[in-house]
Amino acid sequence: MSKDIVARALAHRVVLICGDEEVLRTDAWRRILRELNDDDGFDRESFTADKSKPGDWLGSASQIPFLAPRRTVLVRHLLRKSPQDASRTRYDDKHPAVMALAQVPETGLVLLMADDEGGDREKRDQAAKYAEQWTKVVTAAKGLVLEFKSNPSETVRSVMQAADAADKTIKRDAAMLLAEMVGGKLARALAELEKCILYVGDDPVISSDVVKRVVIAESDYKAHQLVQAITTGHTSDAMLHLRQLVAEEGRNATGIVSYLAMIFKSAWQARLGLEMNQRNGGRFSTEFVDLLPEPGLHKEPDWKQRSAFQVARDWNRDGLSEAMRVLLDADCRLKGLRPGQSVPDTLETMVLQLSRIAKGHHSGVPSLGDAREPLLKL
Repeated sequence: MSKDIVARALAHRVVLICGDEEVLRTDAWRRILRELNDDDGFDRESFTADKSKPGDWLGSASQIPFLAPRRTVLVRHLLRKSPQDASRTRYDDKHPAVMALAQVPETGLVLLMADDEGGDREKRDQAAKYAEQWTKVVTAAKGLVLEFKSNPSETVRSVMQAADAADKTIKRDAAMLLAEMVGGKLARALAELEKCILYVGDDPVISSDVVKRVVIAESDYKAHQLVQAITTGHTSDAMLHLRQLVAEEGRNATGIVSYLAMIFKSAWQARLGLEMNQRNGGRFSTEFVDLLPEPGLHKEPDWKQRSAFQVARDWNRDGLSEAMRVLLDADCRLKGLRPGQSVPDTLETMVLQLSRIAKGHHSGVPSLGDAREPLLKL
């Protein structure tokens, strides 16, 4: 992280450090604290967000510093708590959290850290929602938001450098695979690389096969593997990928339909791209990008673009339309809008229907209009 970012942070009274890249977030946090030079702790107080409130942070930051030029307030685990307030839904100067943070004096600094909270899909989605809310609060309070997002290409470079530092060699294709499997996140990539180093022992090379055997992939990557298995006609592999996803997602396994819907949505856009002579790996034309929704395929990581174009080459428009109908049917059954089975059975039926479409057969799934009469009988 550049010194310029530290200087920008110290020029503000409220700083929010957020984003999905834990390594960069932690580095920013440590560098800012190091620059404050408050090792004795007389002018520093720490809070946990879910056990305090913005008024507490303001009260602490408003105390006159004793031995340091500024009074520092550290707030960890910010995403355990929402800044929403029943009396004020708009993030303006009347919102309680905005009002408190906007009153931090020049002699104070409130440093907010959006730590990773982990948990299931529902909890992760909630944390992402809270991150958006706190970003609006800090922005409205004239604070600084430092957001560190994962960068797959930087992750690949860092993985190769870390392997070299450990006297190991990991080729670029293996490093790219590792980055893809962990969603491009540097912290996860370095942790998984350490496992690969231990796995190979005295062998100086970490191959793609080693990465596949050792690295625990993110659900998003596994969902793409599932679609690839369906597309290539490997139904047994598809069922194996599905069962792994169901086991991993637990009670939120219904979210698997959302994963697949996003993949087929990207494939739809890639199908349009193919018809407009677009290819992944290069720059898309302005004419094509203007037709895409936000966020569109052009903003996806390179590996997701490749996956979308691969699916699009094997599925025509009719097949993609029917696939989306199968996903809609499964979603309706999981939500009780149509008669259905258990969650695992419904998802397995969905995969088998998608496999039939991939092989050129009709799925047999009725449209919503065809299902109107049975729905009325429920």
